[in-house]
Amino acid sequence: MGIAIVQSSTENIAEHKAAWIELYGQEIYKFTNKKYTPWCDPKSAIKLGFAKLGFVSKFITPQRKSYKHKAITSLIELLRQLGVRIAPSNIQLSNVDSNTSINEVALWLVNKTGETTINDQSLIVPVMVMMCSDSQQIKAIFTGGEWMSYREGLTEIHSGQYFKNDKEGKRKVRTFIKDTLKTKELRDKPTILYCKAENIRQAWTGLQDTQISNQGLSFGERNDPLFEEFKGLRVIRLRNSETPEWFAVDGEKTSGFVTGLLKKEQSDRIFYSLGNKSAQMTGKNSDSRIKNPTISWGHPSLLEITIAYYQPEDDLTELAAIAHESRKGILQYEDCLEVPRILHYAKQIDEYVLISNVIEEENENGEV
Repeated sequence: MGIAIVQSSTENIAEHKAAWIELYGQEIYKFTNKKYTPWCDPKSAIKLGFAKLGFVSKFITPQRKSYKHKAITSLIELLRQLGVRIAPSNIQLSNVDSNTSINEVALWLVNKTGETTINDQSLIVPVMVMMCSDSQQIKAIFTGGEWMSYREGLTEIHSGQYFKNDKEGKRKVRTFIKDTLKTKELRDKPTILYCKAENIRQAWTGLQDTQISNQGLSFGERNDPLFEEFKGLRVIRLRNSETPEWFAVDGEKTSGFVTGLLKKEQSDRIFYSLGNKSAQMTGKNSDSRIKNPTISWGHPSLLEITIAYYQPEDDLTELAAIAHESRKGILQYEDCLEVPRILHYAKQIDEYVLISNVIEEENENGEV
C-alpha cells in the first residue's frame, strides 16, 4: 500500500488535508461478505482512521491498464472532497436583486441498514450541504453540529448523532430540517433547497405527492400536517427512479435523443429534465438494438422536477431551468449529473458514514 499526503501551501494547512492511497485489489486479500473477519476489504477502516485525523481520502488500484486515467480522475475526486469548485454558480432569480447572493442547499438522508452497522441496527442521519451563488465555498451540516466546511463535514460526520429508522427518528429528522432552515445562514434569505423524493419522502412526508400544499411546508405527521411559511425559500423535489426509461418517439416511430427542459401538461409545478447524450454512448440515433445488439445503449435518465414550495412572485419555469442547468459544472464529470451538483455533493457524504456508528440501548436506569 502506498500513501501520498496532500497538504495546502496556505498558512492554515489544517484546512486542506488529503490522503491519496494506492491499494491493491481483492486478489491480494481474501474477500468476504462477513462483517467480522480479519480478511476483508480494508478501505473503510483506512478511510475512518484518516477521517479521525482530519484527512479526506481516495483509493486507487495499481497495475491497471487504465491506471493513468484512473489516477487523474481520483485526484480530481480528492479536490471535490476538499470542496474545490471550478467557479461560483452565479445563478440569478428574476425577482431577486442581482447583487443578492442565492443559497443552493441540498438535503440528503443517509440510510445505514443492519448490514452496514455493528449491531445490526437500521440508522439514519440527515445532512445538508450549501453553496452560495457568489462564492466557491461549500459548507455542510449534520445533526449535532453547526455549518462547517465541506471537508470538515466529510471527516467529522462519523462522530455525529444518528437516529433509529423509526417514527421517533423520522420526527427528529424533520426537526433537524426545520431548525437548519431557520439558521442565520438561511433564514429569510433567497434559498433553493433540493431533495430527492425516493430518499426523503418516508421521513419528510410533507413532500409526498398528496401532501404538497400551497399553504406552506409541513413538518408534522402525514395525518396531522402543520404548515409553516418560510420567507425566501424554494423547495425542489427530484425523482428519477420512477420515471419512464424510454421516450421521444415521433409520429414516424423514429427514436432519438432529446435534451432540455420539458413541462408536464396540466401541471404548473412539474417539469422534466433530460441531459445531453453521454460521451461514452455509441451508436447513431437511427440504430436499432435488434440490428446492432452489441452496441452500448445507455441513455440519459429522465429527471422529474417538482416545485414543491415557492414564493408568490416566482417564475416556476425559471426555477426548473436552474435545476436543469445545475446538473453540470463538476470538475470530474463532462456529462450531466443524475441530480443538480449541490445534491451530488450531499450524496457523496454517504461514503464517510462508516460501519463504526452505532446507537447503544439505554436500560431502565438510563445507562448504556
